[in-house]
Amino acid sequence: MTGTRQLKKLFLATLLTLIMIFSMSSNLYANNQKIFEKCTMFKGETEFHFTYIFDEQNKEVEELFYAQGEEYINFLKIIKDGDIHLETEIFSFGTEDYAMLEFNKTRDTINLQTFSDRLGKERIDKIRLFCSNVTGQWKPRKFEKNDNIITTDDNYFALIIGNNNYQHLTKLDAAVNDARVLSNVLEKNYGFNVELLLNANYDEIVNSLHLMSKKLSKKDNLLIFYAGHGELDTRQNRGYWLPVDAQSDLRSKWISNAIVADELKATQAKHVLLIVDSCFSGSLMRDSGLTNRTENLDKEYINLLKRKKTRIVITSGGNEPVIDSDGGDHSIFAKKLIDSLKDNKKVISTQQLFENIRKYVAVNANQTPERAAIYQAGHDGGDFLFFSKK
Repeated sequence: MTGTRQLKKLFLATLLTLIMIFSMSSNLYANNQKIFEKCTMFKGETEFHFTYIFDEQNKEVEELFYAQGEEYINFLKIIKDGDIHLETEIFSFGTEDYAMLEFNKTRDTINLQTFSDRLGKERIDKIRLFCSNVTGQWKPRKFEKNDNIITTDDNYFALIIGNNNYQHLTKLDAAVNDARVLSNVLEKNYGFNVELLLNANYDEIVNSLHLMSKKLSKKDNLLIFYAGHGELDTRQNRGYWLPVDAQSDLRSKWISNAIVADELKATQAKHVLLIVDSCFSGSLMRDSGLTNRTENLDKEYINLLKRKKTRIVITSGGNEPVIDSDGGDHSIFAKKLIDSLKDNKKVISTQQLFENIRKYVAVNANQTPERAAIYQAGHDGGDFLFFSKK
């Protein structure tokens, strides 16, 4: 109980130090403003309480502090106003510490967070305030001219592989063109650093996979695209990529999905996306564990996805043959992938990208694209995000 009393006294002393004393009442009760009334640190507290009123025109929270029959006013600047959370500036708390207020718009709750540093990096505690009444409505945020343009400082790399001219197997029609066009879109529309391999043999693919995965850091994002022949060993339930020097009856030049998965496990890149347009590509995945809900990509949710490790694969089909081309310039899968990336003018996640592709391919071909976490590669709930430069 002694600690509780000390905390309460510290809280009272801090707010008395912060606030500007005026003998006036608030003029912001009009227009159905959002108001949190009689908020305290402890249930049943009667000695003092706070009321918070939102002045959205000036981007401030007006804090009314009542103690012993007197009213005091303090103004805190709003530094973050998202769809879910609103946060105030960090202010002095006590003699050495600092604090900020966090309002949850969904739950209509307030948290007081305390820190040992002015930048708010070293948090000490998080305290829920109790409010007797919450009234008014949250007003829709007013977007500035470029408020909906979200950018990133992360580095983006891509290894794009397209094989048509097989030496010992049936030649394909569209894989090389798919790889070329996709590379161009990634470079021009999204700022990727692209390594393009066309009609690549076993050594070229395996060495490029290893060198690419080895050089990347936690600030990097890696996309790998493969279009070409694939094969499935039904007894091992293991898929293979077939480079241009592969033979159907000899496996020395087959690239196992295990080789690909091992490189993706080993790389330091925070976010990895593997896109495979070949037969029997579904063996790269197990139970997806990924949500199929359409999420709103606001800044807050984007930052959440960026913080979490990502290892995702999108395939043109499951463990089944897929169409190379249907008389056009691209495979059905690659056409929709490329068109979706071309048409996008903002930020798009793999979940949103996949839904565009899946519906189109399922209607126009006898194959069903799949999306999942790469099996045992360390996926931790993030997503690979494409930030349009246009």
